[in-house]
Amino acid sequence: GLTLGLRRMNMFLKLPNALLEMQLPPNALKVLCVLMSAADHENKTTMRTCVIARKCDVAAGTVCAAIKNLESMGLVRREHVYKEDGTYAANRYTIALPMRGRWFALDLSERVLQLPASSFSVYAAMLRFRGKNRKAFPSLRCLSNLLGLCKNTLLRAIRCLQVSGLLEKMAKWAGKHNLYLIQDTKEERLVEQKPDARTKQLDSPSNTFSLTSVLHRVKRAVVHFLNNIPIPTHYATKRR
Repeated sequence: GLTLGLRRMNMFLKLPNALLEMQLPPNALKVLCVLMSAADHENKTTMRTCVIARKCDVAAGTVCAAIKNLESMGLVRREHVYKEDGTYAANRYTIALPMRGRWFALDLSERVLQLPASSFSVYAAMLRFRGKNRKAFPSLRCLSNLLGLCKNTLLRAIRCLQVSGLLEKMAKWAGKHNLYLIQDTKEERLVEQKPDARTKQLDSPSNTFSLTSVLHRVKRAVVHFLNNIPIPTHYATKRR
C-alpha cells in the first residue's frame, strides 16, 4: 500500500486523487482521513471508536457505519486489540490506499475536521482542483460526478465553507464557471486579510483578464503594422 505521508508539523495529509474518484460517503472519507493522520509507517493505527467520533464531531454509530463502508471497499481492515486480562481495548486498523497516482495536500486542522461531512468532502475536492494562487473553478456538475453528491448538497456545503472562512466565492470568469479562492492555512488567511493594493488589483480576475486582453490587442496591432510596411521595389546603389 501507499505509505501515508503526514506532515505532522503543519498537519497536512497526502491524499491520493484516486480516493476521491471512488465516491466515498462523506462520513467515510472523513473517518478515513482521521485514521490516516494517526497511522504509522506500516499504515496501521490503533484507536477507539469514541476517539474517532470526537475528532470527526459525529456520533459513534456514524463512525461504525463509516468503518463498515471502508471495509467493504477494501480500504480498511479492522481487528480487535485486547488487554493482558483479556478485556477489549480498541480496534487496530490497517489502511490500504491506491499505490500510485497524483495526490494533493489536505489540511487536517481541527477547524477542518469539525466541518460537516459533506462540506469536508467538497473542501477536499476544492483542494484537488486548486491551481496557482489558491484558485479553483470546478463546475457543480464536475463536483457532483467526482463526489457523487447532488446539486443542493453541494450548494449547502459551499455556503458552509464560505461562512467558515475556508472558501471565498469570487466573480465568474468570462465563459467559465464560478471562481473560488481557497484559504486553507492560518498564514494564508492573514495575507488575505491585509493584501497589498497593487497585488489586490493585479490578482482580481476581471483586472487580470482585461490586462491580458490589452496586451493581446497591442501585440496584434504591432504584428499588423509590421505586416503592412510597404516593401521598396528598387534599392539605391553606391555611385562609382
